[in-house]
Amino acid sequence: MNIKKQSLLILAIFVLSIGIVIINMGCSAEAYEIKNAKARVNTILKGIQLREGSDELTVGDEQTSICQWYEGVVVINDPGAFGIASDAFDNWRREAGIFPYIREYTIDEDAKVVKGVEPFTVIITGTIDGASFSMKVPKKATIEWLEAPGGADDF
Repeated sequence: MNIKKQSLLILAIFVLSIGIVIINMGCSAEAYEIKNAKARVNTILKGIQLREGSDELTVGDEQTSICQWYEGVVVINDPGAFGIASDAFDNWRREAGIFPYIREYTIDEDAKVVKGVEPFTVIITGTIDGASFSMKVPKKATIEWLEAPGGADDF
């Protein structure tokens, strides 16, 4: 094989390798965001779930749920903004029939990425106290019901 053909072959292999890496990075980034959206929903629901043998919530867990639902953050430092988020979170739960707490929940393994929207958004489904739900989970923005477990939908 002459040097020109060898150079072209090496260039083709290099370009193909770069393409494979880029494709895998895209898939990995999407998988990472889906994993984060599921973890966020899990944190929210776990924080409003009654502890076994108890009829109370843990205040810190509920506060984390509010922050995760509202902005996808661990804490909202501004007391005024937290108050707004807390009131909105209570309304979100009332509309869905899950106020003040839930007993059990599941999160489905499958999740759907909403293409062509900003911020990156994932649809998460599962059950809350035996009823199906579907949530639109935008990255670092407030979560919305698509199908609420209490039957109220299209908010």
